[in-house]
Amino acid sequence: GDEDVARARGRAVARSRGRAASAGPDARSLCFRVAAQVRNLKYHAEIATHAPGQSSLMETDASYEKRPGEASSKSFVNYVTKYPIGVVAVIGHWSRPLHQLVWRLAPALVAGNGVVLKPPSITPVTAYLLAEALSELEDLPAGIVSVVHGSGANVGKALAEHRAIGAIAMVGGTEAAAAIQTDAAQARSMKKLKFDLGNNHAMVVAPDADLD
Repeated sequence: GDEDVARARGRAVARSRGRAASAGPDARSLCFRVAAQVRNLKYHAEIATHAPGQSSLMETDASYEKRPGEASSKSFVNYVTKYPIGVVAVIGHWSRPLHQLVWRLAPALVAGNGVVLKPPSITPVTAYLLAEALSELEDLPAGIVSVVHGSGANVGKALAEHRAIGAIAMVGGTEAAAAIQTDAAQARSMKKLKFDLGNNHAMVVAPDADLD
């Protein structure tokens, strides 16, 4: 089945260890990471089988104040649905490249979008192997996922400026994010932007901490 294909390809990713595939971990560690992303893809695939819209009945409480012109009612229907953006560009990072790509690729596909993957120049093989594995899945339309290689200054800029790209999800630094915003604005190419920047975590330093 498709899950077996994904696992087999996962082993191929692990065998392609080295900086070209993934920075840092050895083959054994990569096998665990690939297995985690197979589960991630399976989770999102199950979400894709759910109904496209959800509705819920919401009751008002005694504190609700009816606005002028509003029909009198003790309840409302809250409706949630999904609309595809079109094409989503995913710009990955050299740190944990498979994880960074899949966590943005999977929900984009579930929402009905096409995806363009742009891996970092120093870890290009992971994205290629991922796209190759996805191309073997029977239920995935041909061409729905593609890969482009190159520097952020060239390929990243082209993605930001291209009007067929409806959204960009990027993991990287603040300078790269600012460049994407600027390039898109100057090209009058409005799009949704989702950035994961810096990976910095808050830290509390106690007054009595030994900083020496």
